[in-house]
Amino acid sequence: MAIICPKCKHQYDVTLFQFGSVVECDCGARIKLDPRKGIVLERQNIRNKEEDSEQSRTGK
Repeated sequence: MAIICPKCKHQYDVTLFQFGSVVECDCGARIKLDPRKGIVLERQNIRNKEEDSEQSRTGK
């Protein structure tokens, strides 16, 4: 069974992760595998990689 990142649509094999754990997608989104609620995107922890790279270039 696959889980799909709601932010970038990258697919992961859910059998590689334990329920209750948090998967960090390559795009920076954190996805919690909750057996009661299903797959939950932790929006407060999403970071835009373009913003990160811009900050590292400008030092801000």
